[in-house]
Parts: sequence; structure tokens; C-alpha cells
Amino acid sequence: MEIPGETDDGKVLSIIEAHGTDLKNLIPILQAVQEEYGYLPSFAISTIAGRLQISEDVIFGVATFYTHFKFTKPGKHTIKACLGTACYVKGAENLLELIKDKLGIEPGQTTQNGEITLERVACLGCCALAPTIVIDEEVYGKVTTNMLSTLLDEIVADKDRGDL
Repeated sequence: MEIPGETDDGKVLSIIEAHGTDLKNLIPILQAVQEEYGYLPSFAISTIAGRLQISEDVIFGVATFYTHFKFTKPGKHTIKACLGTACYVKGAENLLELIKDKLGIEPGQTTQNGEITLERVACLGCCALAPTIVIDEEVYGKVTTNMLSTLLDEIVADKDRGDL
């Protein structure tokens, strides 16, 4: 579902114009569109396909190869749960289960109110702080279930303020 006001492809056309219509520019164009919208909206994929004279299937084929690209609008807040080896050994699976239970979503999903997106990541590079959770851009290390429960309560309580 598109957000009202985000179906104008003027921004997408500007991005394409800045990069050029050569097929070699597809990935930089997709990156720029995702930077602008937070994901790759369907109208943008259609616009890119038309301007680069390729099928939408080609774009989906390229974009789905890379885990970086998203096809659904992310929530206002993003929680990344690290399940790398160090975090896993230190109980990250229990933390992920707590998040899933408390928010009612699975990794890759966004809460129904559009506030929180949950991502499961292979490694955040913070192994000395395991287990690690990232909320928006804030890294939380040596996370316990009690600490995580409090953080989740704060996010849910602050959803109307739009900040953490």
C-alpha cells in the first residue's frame, strides 16, 4: 500500500536523470530511491523500468539479490536483533523471541500501526558487547531480557512523540 503523497514520480525521475539511463546505473538508482523513500515503492520500480527500458522483473531480480533493498515501507523505528555467533551464544535467540512476542511481528515485518520494523541480522560487528540490539541508530550491548523489555515499553510509549 502506498502512502498518500508518495506516488509522485517526480523525485524518481530526478534520481534517474542524475544517474543516467544506462543499465549499469540501475543499482545506484535503486540505492538513491531507497534512500529517498526508505524502501522501493512499486511506483518507483515502474518508473525506473520505463525510463531504463527494462522490465520490472529485471529490477526485482537485481533488487532481491541484495538483502539491502526493501519492498515494504519500514516503521518509524527499526529494531535490529543480532544473531551472529557471539550474540547467539549469549542468548540473542531469547531476545528475538521477546521482541516477537511483545510486538506480535516476525523479522522482516512491521507492526500494524506502522511504528516498528523488526530485522534479524547476521552480525552487527559488536561481538564484545554481545548480545547486541540496535534500535534506530542506537547500539545496546550486553542486553538482558529485562533491559530489552524496558526499551520496548519506551518505544511503544514514545510512538506518538516520534523519538526515542
